[in-house]
Order: sequence, then C-alpha cells, then structure tokens
Amino acid sequence: MGREANKVAGELILIVEDNEKNRKLVRDVLQVKGYKTIETETGEEGIRMPTARGWR
Repeated sequence: MGREANKVAGELILIVEDNEKNRKLVRDVLQVKGYKTIETETGEEGIRMPTARGWR
C-alpha cells in the first residue's frame, strides 16, 4: 500500500451521491486510501462545482 498511497497523495475526488450513508462510506474508503474528497448531493451541484472552484 505504501507505493499506492504515494501515487494518490493529494489527488482530489468529487463525490456526487444523494444518499448520505453511501456518500460517507465512499468518502471514508477514499480518504483511507490517501485521497482528498469533496462532496455534493446532486448531479447539478456536481456539474457546477468545478466551475465554481475555478477547476479546469
């Protein structure tokens, strides 16, 4: 796991899920693997998120 953690350290994943329990589960698993996460509940919010944050 050491090599894998080094490859993903600092990578950011947008989680779009309307079910809070599922969103928390996905977030927890990804964070244990070394990813940073941002969450939103709807697809519409997920589509707007990159633009609102200035991502390309």
